[in-house]
This record gives sequence, structure tokens and C-alpha cells, in this order.
Amino acid sequence: MTDDTGQELGRRGNANGQLEIWSDMLAVERERIASRNRQVDVLREGFSKLDAADDRQYRFHTDKLERDDKYRNRRLTHRMRLTWVVACVGVAVVLLVLFMAFWGGEGQRDLAAAITRDAISAVAFVGLGFLWGRMSRR
Repeated sequence: MTDDTGQELGRRGNANGQLEIWSDMLAVERERIASRNRQVDVLREGFSKLDAADDRQYRFHTDKLERDDKYRNRRLTHRMRLTWVVACVGVAVVLLVLFMAFWGGEGQRDLAAAITRDAISAVAFVGLGFLWGRMSRR
């Protein structure tokens, strides 16, 4: 064996040592990349779960708004019906009282005058109660 051959073997040994170091560093780098990929997968899964939760909240709130709108519309419809019924009954009572006052007998005229007097008092009382309620809310 010559010196050149010994040096050549030394260089090869050194190169093999470097190859082992490089292969260890490559393994470490691959593990780091795999770890980072797992972190990215966890973050991606977290974001998808947040998106799903946001979607559920959005659907819940839009459904709630639709239910509230339907409830308000139904309430408004009931109020309008009640208003029309009360107005029709009121018109019927007024027509009956007018009929009694103008075409009825003496007793019916007195009764119509008493009903009219009491109705005016009741309407005034209800109006004052309504006004007092509105003033107390301020």
C-alpha cells in the first residue's frame, strides 16, 4: 500500500463520515418537515371546524330572524283582525243606539241616552288611561 492509497482511503472514510452526517441531517430535516405537515394538518382541521361552527351560527341566526319575522307578521295579522272586529262591533252598537234613539219608544230613547252617556265616559276613561300610559313611558 502506498501513501497515496492510504490518503485516498482516509478521504473516502472522511467522505463516508460526511455522508453519514448528511444522511442524519437529511433524516432530521425529513422529520421536521413531517412534523410541520402534521401541524399544518391540525391547523387546517381547526379552521374547517371553525368554518363549520360559523356556518351553524349563521344558519341559526338567519332561521331565528325568519321565525321572528313570521311571528311579527302573524301578530300584526291578529291585531288587524281584532281591530276590524272591534270596529265592526262598535259600528253595530252605535247603529243600534241611533236606531233606538230616533225610532224607538220613550223607554228606548232614555236607554239610548244612558248608553251614549256611559259610552262617552268609557271612551274618555280609556283615552286618558292610554295617554297616561304613554306619558309614564317617557
